Amino acid sequence: AARTPPRLGAASGYPLDYAFARRERAADMAQPRRFYRATGAVRKRDFYEVLGVKRDASTSEIKKAYFQLAKKYHPDTNQDDEAAKKQFQEAAEAYEVLSDDEKRPLYDNFGHAGLDGGGGGGGNPFGQGFGGGGFHAQGQSMEDIFEQLFTGRARGPRRGQDLQYRLQLSFLEAVHGCEKKINFQYQKRGPDGRPEVVSRETGVDIPAGVDTGMTLQVPGQGADGDPGMPRGNLMVELRVAEDKYFKRDPRRSEDIHVEIPVTISQAVLGATVDLLSLDGMVELKIPAGSQPASRLVMRNKGAQRVNGPASSRGNLYVHLKLEVPRNITDRQRELMEEFAQEEGETKKTWTQTMVDSLKSFISTSGDSKKKEAAA
Repeated sequence: AARTPPRLGAASGYPLDYAFARRERAADMAQPRRFYRATGAVRKRDFYEVLGVKRDASTSEIKKAYFQLAKKYHPDTNQDDEAAKKQFQEAAEAYEVLSDDEKRPLYDNFGHAGLDGGGGGGGNPFGQGFGGGGFHAQGQSMEDIFEQLFTGRARGPRRGQDLQYRLQLSFLEAVHGCEKKINFQYQKRGPDGRPEVVSRETGVDIPAGVDTGMTLQVPGQGADGDPGMPRGNLMVELRVAEDKYFKRDPRRSEDIHVEIPVTISQAVLGATVDLLSLDGMVELKIPAGSQPASRLVMRNKGAQRVNGPASSRGNLYVHLKLEVPRNITDRQRELMEEFAQEEGETKKTWTQTMVDSLKSFISTSGDSKKKEAAA
């Protein structure tokens, strides 16, 4: 009869059970949304430091160190402890690389960049892959290893690993949406057990309004599965280039900011100017008496909200930048001097009004005190 897989904390003391890995995979595959907002890039720790081993550590030393950390930080014994979950995942990722005869030399020579395709002139845009595929070491996932430890049975056929691809987009491609063709490579084990390089091209539909850090899942475009099993998914992580004119709001990416220059006469008298928006050239009315650094709002003229209806858009915020001319004509100087003279008279009238009001207040206050003293 098959043995029941023990959980962490049982007398066996094993650091991981295959049921947990299956639950993690099921939870990942059950996600209904295609996009999520990433929390931002995080600098990875050195994998040797994570496991607490020397750089010349043997495979057995690396395995022992990983087992100890996995047992200590396993999520089943650290319920609702996000820090422990993070350390558990970090240790598993480090073990995946350092226990692999192909990945470890890449990491030793180029660090994390070597695994992401940035070292040694490599052109592979993939990291180690993530989500649904488990951690892989020497052709077996960590789920496979522990399932055999606990049950004595080899695993059944599995779907392929998920793969990760980083895709660079221009600002307008991200805002308006587009279709991109991507070419990528990954390794799989051939019939003789040796690694084979697989090259493939696929199309990716980019919805309007995406931003840096969002990830798009392309079903069935990941690594090949076992015979008779489907491929994994392709996870496309997006990077959006900055634009010199349009700027995204850091808190609401669907809101867009632009800055336009205005002259003194336009700010004082008001004007209608041409403005480049996401939809092309539009007319913008500048109110009379606009102040330096004023902000005008064009509602529903921003970027589309991801996964929202086509009519669901953010706002376009127009910031006015007052431009003071360095060189003016004689006529302009004459007019400005007349303006300054009129401005001075206005200020005198305002100043006199303020002084009269102050005198009236002092006089009224003094009369009140005299009446109080007489009483």
